[in-house]
Amino acid sequence: NMPVLLDFHYSDTWADPGNQAIPAAWASITNVTTLGDSVYNYTLNTLLKLGAENLTPSIVQVGNEINSEVLQPNGQPKYTINWTRNALLINRGIQGVREASRRLNKNIEVMLHIAQPENAIWWFQQANTANLTDFDWIGISYYPLWSNTTLDNLPTRINTLISTHGKKLMVVETAYPYT
Repeated sequence: NMPVLLDFHYSDTWADPGNQAIPAAWASITNVTTLGDSVYNYTLNTLLKLGAENLTPSIVQVGNEINSEVLQPNGQPKYTINWTRNALLINRGIQGVREASRRLNKNIEVMLHIAQPENAIWWFQQANTANLTDFDWIGISYYPLWSNTTLDNLPTRINTLISTHGKKLMVVETAYPYT
């Protein structure tokens, strides 16, 4: 009965702000609608299989540290975002979670995860403009070593994100150097 946060990386390797490589199985898909259908079906079918084993997660992260565009084809500049494409793909992942939640008759919440609070501020503003709004949680990574947000300023950034977007927020990755 432990609540679980399941993180879909949608990649064959670790996904982070500088690495959002499309998995090899989908690399030849050039039509964004078809790619979105692949994200939807993969998300839905994985959650249905977990549900059949009584392993339904409480929260599902649609992507990991998705500061840059998800499922990037080879050769795409790493830190660019085509919001039309990005929103379609992320929304299809969200729709897969929502459909699994409906079919399993279980409340599965959706999280979108951005690295560093200062990036979450602009990212969620742009996501909102691109009609990427059907999620329950803002997830952030907070690594002070690579952030311009100090630990003293972190509560202000968190409160800004919560009040601006009306979502719950969780710090899902962190480390703090102490030596």
